[in-house]
Amino acid sequence: MSLHTARIVIVGAGLSGLYAAYLLARQGVTDYVVLEAREAPGGRIASADASGQVVSHGAAQASPVDRFDLGPAWFWPGYQRELGRLIENVFEQLSPVTHERLDSLLRPEKAGNEESGADAHEEAIGSAPAVLLKLRGSPGRPSLASMQDELAKLELIRGIELPADLFDGTSPRDLERCRQRVSVEVPRGLRRHPDVARITWLAAFVYLRARSLTDDLVDLLIETIHQIGARAERKVERELLEDLKRVSGKQNLLFNLADATLTQPDGVVRDVVFPVVDEQKLRDLVKEWKATGPTYRTTLRTVIRNSYQGHYRRMVPTLLAALQFRSNNDRHRPVMDALDLVKRFVDTKVHTFPPDEDVPLDGVVRGLWREAVMEKDAVGRDRVNRVTYEIAALEALRERLRCKEVWVVGANRYRNPDDDLPADFDLNRKDYYRALNLPLDAERFIADLQAEMGDTLSTFMKKSCRRCRNASIRRKTSQFDWLTEISAVPAYNL
Repeated sequence: MSLHTARIVIVGAGLSGLYAAYLLARQGVTDYVVLEAREAPGGRIASADASGQVVSHGAAQASPVDRFDLGPAWFWPGYQRELGRLIENVFEQLSPVTHERLDSLLRPEKAGNEESGADAHEEAIGSAPAVLLKLRGSPGRPSLASMQDELAKLELIRGIELPADLFDGTSPRDLERCRQRVSVEVPRGLRRHPDVARITWLAAFVYLRARSLTDDLVDLLIETIHQIGARAERKVERELLEDLKRVSGKQNLLFNLADATLTQPDGVVRDVVFPVVDEQKLRDLVKEWKATGPTYRTTLRTVIRNSYQGHYRRMVPTLLAALQFRSNNDRHRPVMDALDLVKRFVDTKVHTFPPDEDVPLDGVVRGLWREAVMEKDAVGRDRVNRVTYEIAALEALRERLRCKEVWVVGANRYRNPDDDLPADFDLNRKDYYRALNLPLDAERFIADLQAEMGDTLSTFMKKSCRRCRNASIRRKTSQFDWLTEISAVPAYNL
C-alpha cells in the first residue's frame, strides 16, 4: 500500500498510531498506511526495530527485558519473539484437558440438562463468564463470608491443575503481560484470539491469580483474627464503662474502713461499715476493680471464645486444608506443631486434648490465654482446652505471618523469604554481607542498631527540644529506647 493509493493515513507509529492501525486491521480495513519518521516504530519508547532486534538508546544497549515495553508488542506479536516463544512453549506443555478447562472459563453458563452427563468438576469450571468475572474480583471486608468466597475462587483455580513447574524461569514481567490481557479484555474478545495465545494468557492469569488469592486469604486471616479480639475488647469495655464510676480517695476509704472494723470487730456490717463508707461507694469501687482487674481479662477471654466458637471456628478446617504454612527457623517450630495438632483434631468433638498428647505451650500460648488454656479433668490431671488452644495458636500464627517468620506455599507476598535471596547466597554469604556493610553476627547488628537509635534520639532532643532541659534517654526492660518524660523549662532566648 502506497501513500497515493491509501484511503487512510496515520501519522506517527507511536502507541496511539499503532493502536489505530490495529483497530482498522481488526475491522478488515486494509487501505491504510502508517507514517513514521524514525527508523523504528513504537514512538519514544521503541526498543526494537522492524525485525524485532533490540536497538540502542544513545551509548547504552537496551536490555532484553526492555523490548517488552514497546508499543508494537501489544498489537503486532511479531515484535515479541521471546514472548512468542514463551507462548508456544507453554501451549505445548499443557494437555488438551487443561486447554479445555482453561477455555471453559470463557464460555457462557450451560443449562442444567446439557451438563447432566458431565463430570462435576468440569461443571464447576464451566460456569463462565460469571466465573472469570468473579475470579477478577477483589476480596471484600475481612469476614467469614469474604474468606469463604476467596477459598472458593482458589479451589476453582486449583481444579484446573496447571503443572507446578509450568512457568519456572519465566520473567515476572512476561507473566504480567499475559495476565493483563485476560484482566482487561472481555471473555468474548478473548475467544477471538488464536488458541496458542489465548490458552497461554489464561494459564498465566490463573497462575498469578492463585498466588494473589493466597495472599488475600492470608490478609483476611490476619485481619479477622485481629478483629475477633478488637471487637471483644470494645464490647467488654462498653459494657463495663456504662456502669463504671471511678472512686477517688481510695486510701482514705481504706483507712476509714479499717479503723471502723477494728474498733467494732464483732459489729454488723450495715451498722459499722456503711456509716463510714456508704453502700453505693462500695459498689462503685467493686465495679471499678472488675473493669480494670482480673475480672476484665476473664470477661474478655469469655467474649472472644464465644465469638470464635459460635461463628469464626467454622473457617478453621477449610483454611488449614487450603493453606500450607511453613517456617525455615526451628525457633518457630512450636507454632507449626500447634497447627498440625489443631489440624489432626479439627474433625473431632473432644473438649480437651488427650492426656498423653504432646501439646506445645511455650511459644504458642501467651499473655491473655496462658492461665485459661489449662483445666482439670475428673481425676485432677492438667488438660488443655481445645477451643481455647485453637484461639491461642491462631493468634501466634498471625504474629509470625506478619513478620514473615512463617510463610505460605503458593503465595506471593507471603512466599518463602529464601526465594528473595540470590541463588548463591549460602556460598557467598560473607561477600553479600560485606557489600551491604552489615556484620555477620546478629548480636553485633542489634547493638549497632541500638547505638544508632540512641544517637538519633539524642540529636533529636538537642535540635528539636530546645525548651526542654530535663530530657534524657533511658533503657527499658523491653530492650527499646524511649524518651523519659520531658519537663519544660521557662522560655528563653537562644
